[in-house]
Formats: sequence, structure tokens, C-alpha cells
Amino acid sequence: MYDEYEANVRIPAKVEVKEAICYSKEELRQIINAIECQKYKGVFLVIMLTGIPLSECLGLAHDKVDLDAGTATISQSLIYKDGKAILVEGCRNDNTYKIHLAKEAVKTLLAEKETQDMMRFIRCKKWSNPYNLFF
Repeated sequence: MYDEYEANVRIPAKVEVKEAICYSKEELRQIINAIECQKYKGVFLVIMLTGIPLSECLGLAHDKVDLDAGTATISQSLIYKDGKAILVEGCRNDNTYKIHLAKEAVKTLLAEKETQDMMRFIRCKKWSNPYNLFF
């Protein structure tokens, strides 16, 4: 009986664990200053200050962020499949979670919101942000 059980057991492949790359404050400043597009700078800052993955940052919706309280509920991800952007409900093991935002992250998100409000005003009916996303 043990042999039958052993025959059905799969041994998982060995996973190579890589050490995380940590940048100094000066290196982070240089990276931020090198990013010319303000939108990309905002995405990088939010990722850097919160630690959330890129797909979750891109899926960050206005109605899931409380800028006054400095919190965000992460509940969806924006992924690309076959060249198309797809909004996927759920994240990190399909769990919704809440994060606290550093003051600089709040400032970045507020600036992005103000930019979007201005673009919505300028473009009127041509404005499109169907998922109400920050980035």
C-alpha cells in the first residue's frame, strides 16, 4: 500500500530563491529623477512606498482609496493578456487587503486625481476611464 501512495506523490520542483535587491535612498532619488513621465513616476513612487505589486498598483481604483485617512483597499489587479488590459478581481491569494499610505504616496495619488479631474473637464465626453483607475 505504501508503494501505491508513493507512486502518486509528486515532488515539487526546487525553487531558486533570489535575494531581494535593496536600493539606498540616493539610488532611489536617482531613479525617481530619471523618470521623465509624471504618470510613471507616480506609479513607481506608489510601488516603492507601499510595496504592492505593479498589477495591483495599476488596478488601484479611486473608490478604494481614502486620501483623507491615508488608506487603500487592494482588491483587484490590472494585467495584460494577449496585448489587452484586463481588470481581475482579487489579488495576492485572492484576498482583499488594506494598506496604509505614506504621506508621499497620498500626495502622489492626490496629484494624479487632480490631473485626471482636469483632463475630464477638458475632454468632456471624450474622457474615458471606465474602471475609475488612478493610473
